[in-house]
Amino acid sequence: MQLLERSLNNWGIHQPVMTLLFEGGGTMFSNVVQIAMRHDLLGTPDGQALLEFCYARGARWDIRDGWNQTSFLELLECALQHRRRELCGKRSIEDNLKVVRGILECQQDSHNLWNGSEVREKGDACETTFYYMLRALAEAGLVGLSIARQYISTAEEFGAKWDAIAWNYSPPWGIYEKGKLTNFHSLVDLLGHAGCLEHPDTVTILSRALEFGADFAVDDHRPPGRRRIVAHIPNLLWTCRRQMLVLIALLSHDRAITGPDDVGAALNWLALLVKRQHGPAISLKVGHPVVRLVFSFLPRVPPVLGYDFKTEGRGGRSFQRRHRSAEEGL
Repeated sequence: MQLLERSLNNWGIHQPVMTLLFEGGGTMFSNVVQIAMRHDLLGTPDGQALLEFCYARGARWDIRDGWNQTSFLELLECALQHRRRELCGKRSIEDNLKVVRGILECQQDSHNLWNGSEVREKGDACETTFYYMLRALAEAGLVGLSIARQYISTAEEFGAKWDAIAWNYSPPWGIYEKGKLTNFHSLVDLLGHAGCLEHPDTVTILSRALEFGADFAVDDHRPPGRRRIVAHIPNLLWTCRRQMLVLIALLSHDRAITGPDDVGAALNWLALLVKRQHGPAISLKVGHPVVRLVFSFLPRVPPVLGYDFKTEGRGGRSFQRRHRSAEEGL
């Protein structure tokens, strides 16, 4: 770094060199971040010295490159090992999360790293860094693991907003054998290819998207290509609650038994609670307090799925649901 500093001074270069764009579209700082993560430098004293050197020459984590992506997104993709293996370091994804948190803690406006874009008008929803992190988690097959929940909670802790994402935006081009996907359906497709579409963590992610503006009915008017994974979103988001209530009903009537594990013990506790209060002959109903308690623990289903809706399904088919409340929807 001393040699580089002397070279810059000798050549009389005093501009913020870290903001310079390379021919491939990346900035100098984003390339420094990639190389530093490849050699596990960030999070060490040497890595901190490197960052201070870059900060003094115009480096910022929200600098956008020729692809409208930030250096912070470069950091996240390297941390999630969302690259070829030779471009990743030897540290685990868990250790990389500590590096990301350390950098976020040093930023005064960390929410700006997750939200916003210089291409759209200020305040408009866009493809934020938070959205790209969700995509990276899906493509890396991490959704469903605790580390994915830690990354998402860290993002929310430092200001990531679900409603800042343009969920219903679709680019003017299509993807070969997939079609023109909105950002929401693109994420659904990635989760499907990762094999975790029915995981409760996936249900939670999709629920949050629908809560904050995603419209599952907005989609390409043409039939999806053969490489596209299509999900029936309402059925998917109601599945977890429906299965849980069936299990509790079976337990309360001694038609199912539980094992010694924690999940079985919790269900057994709920069944015993019902029997103590109402006796074994009383069945669980939708409005039962225990059922409401279970609802509070399960992934949230957005209210939009409990109201009237009619939308065209795949292949010209349509599905309808009469007006019903969220609990009656079971």
